[in-house]
Amino acid sequence: MASLIIRRAVQYTTNQPQTVCLSTVPHAMIAAFDPGFLARSPILSTLSWLAPQLDWQDWPSQHQLDTLNSPHDGPVIPRFRYPTDNEAEATYYEWTVYQHRTVPTRRENWHDLFNALCWLTFPRIKHALNLRHIDELKQQNGLHQRTRKRDAATLLDESGILLAYTDTQLIDALNQHHWNKLFVSNRQAWGKQIQPFVIGHALLERAHQPFIGMTAKVLPVRVEADFFSLPHTIQLAQLDKIVSVAFADTAFLSTPREMPPLPLLGIPGWHPDNLNPMFYQNLDYFRPKRDQTAAEK
Repeated sequence: MASLIIRRAVQYTTNQPQTVCLSTVPHAMIAAFDPGFLARSPILSTLSWLAPQLDWQDWPSQHQLDTLNSPHDGPVIPRFRYPTDNEAEATYYEWTVYQHRTVPTRRENWHDLFNALCWLTFPRIKHALNLRHIDELKQQNGLHQRTRKRDAATLLDESGILLAYTDTQLIDALNQHHWNKLFVSNRQAWGKQIQPFVIGHALLERAHQPFIGMTAKVLPVRVEADFFSLPHTIQLAQLDKIVSVAFADTAFLSTPREMPPLPLLGIPGWHPDNLNPMFYQNLDYFRPKRDQTAAEK
């Protein structure tokens, strides 16, 4: 197995006031099961390692989920459990995962199915996110009020992308909202110097019907140059390890502002129209930074 040395654990930026929102969606998520769902969009490419295992012709049973093999040698994956309707209403998700080592997973539900598949893909990070919620809840004496740390953890879990990179100038372009530089001038760098890995299961759910406006929150992860030539499963394992280790620092990801926004469909190959540079002229989607906008007025 090839090894990956990451010299700098995880870099993240601050002072990003824009927040991500997936609540305003023009089309309802498809409800019927699609056996070829992993091939519906390149946004789902992070989960491509699962394709050889999935021969489902209908929604998977709890047993089918529990018998999927993870590519990692990491922590034990919690069991997935289909709760009854009454249990689903009465159970607080984070405490159930922590105390019972089970992941409540609503049957025939795309959102929860993608959450389960993310547990298999990034088990260490998912454990770290769960522990972040539990640590915050314990400090609140069990109250379920959101803190900024919990908001950040939730955004990564629901709408996050791990952005592996070697060239800091590309991350500077991301942070400054220089979308033309990030997506057009450096289009050939994607897959060679920068590569997205979707961890947010809400993003994966929406990938069945992508729409202009889909925005992710980004956690940039600096990697070595050979990362991009590694097998996909090894890339996943390396990212899973380094990000989960970073969560051991209680100051890590303390606020959502540490994750800059990324117009998801601007990623080369993730929308057919982005072959045309004019695609990026939609300023309602590829928005400049607020301070830049103010300076131009």
